[in-house]
Amino acid sequence: MIHLSLVTLKSKTANILAEELKLSGYDQVSVFYDHLEFINHCNSSPGDMILFLIEKKSAHIMSCLDFISSNALDIPYLFYIKNESKTLAEKLSKYHPANTIYEPFTINQLIKMIQLTLKNNANMNIH
Repeated sequence: MIHLSLVTLKSKTANILAEELKLSGYDQVSVFYDHLEFINHCNSSPGDMILFLIEKKSAHIMSCLDFISSNALDIPYLFYIKNESKTLAEKLSKYHPANTIYEPFTINQLIKMIQLTLKNNANMNIH
């Protein structure tokens, strides 16, 4: 069973995305709106993958990215970028996400990207 962590701001998009992921077979989707809750989660049970929903610049999301970067967590993470945030995505490239997907896309495209990212990470850990 794959455990996904969704780091985001409270929004209608976040609620829809979490629900669509669950309906697509990812039973364990944890949504984090608070960076301290996310950090505690990562310290105890980091899960299999982190999905960042980036709709606008946020201290919460930046704190989560800084935590991952400074602790060198071996967890793949994916940026899901809303159209308005493409310039922000360029600034975030220093965090080296496993993949970045830009809106618009279908949930099936996102699921394939998640599967590909998890597969690539598993292959990297074997070598």
